[in-house]
Amino acid sequence: MPVRLDFRVVESTSQDDGFSHSNILEIGPQSKGWLSSKYSIYPQSLVLLLSTPAQIEQIQMLGNAWAVSTQIDIQVGEVARGSSRDRKNAHFMELGSVFPESNEQFDYNARQLITVEIADDGRPCPVSFIKLVFHKNYQNKKNQYNQVGLTAISIIGTPAGSDNTEGEFNLDQVLSPYDELSFLVYTDTEITQLILKLEKRKLDAAGTERFEYAKKIKEAIDELCLA
Repeated sequence: MPVRLDFRVVESTSQDDGFSHSNILEIGPQSKGWLSSKYSIYPQSLVLLLSTPAQIEQIQMLGNAWAVSTQIDIQVGEVARGSSRDRKNAHFMELGSVFPESNEQFDYNARQLITVEIADDGRPCPVSFIKLVFHKNYQNKKNQYNQVGLTAISIIGTPAGSDNTEGEFNLDQVLSPYDELSFLVYTDTEITQLILKLEKRKLDAAGTERFEYAKKIKEAIDELCLA
């Protein structure tokens, strides 16, 4: 069952002062995101290590408004059987590329949300690493140091070995609409956590046919979303 996967950044080619690669883990309205160093040499890259190997189904990226890469290559990687899950042991395979727009039409004030769906060919292939390769930036008046950036990223997938073969239902493994990056990045972190807890309670109530209680929880969620 797909969930939003935990990860950490284990490698970056560069980062600007105050815009560390670790910022992309802090999803919320105040997130500063990552910026490459001033006068970057391209390509730049970030390597992410998943907390556990998983079958990747979707990657969502929220870009920087003005430090926009002309092309982002997406690679996945894994280590050989018996090797430690260490970056130096990883072998990578290219999945494809995305080509962000320049943001000129929005005067470099709007951040692009890019969603990449990973096709399933019927053969499970869990991976431990995701590598994002950023090509040269679009030039504009706000990007005088020729940088690229990323505000946030969300990875959706199914952890290896978590297939529900016996029909058991685990609320902790239910993907909610409130896990969408477009929601998370504009909502206060504490409110987001409360909404996700209420969403699980709502599903639990509906699953035990307490529909009136589930309705009240949904109303509470709706009010929080408007807060």
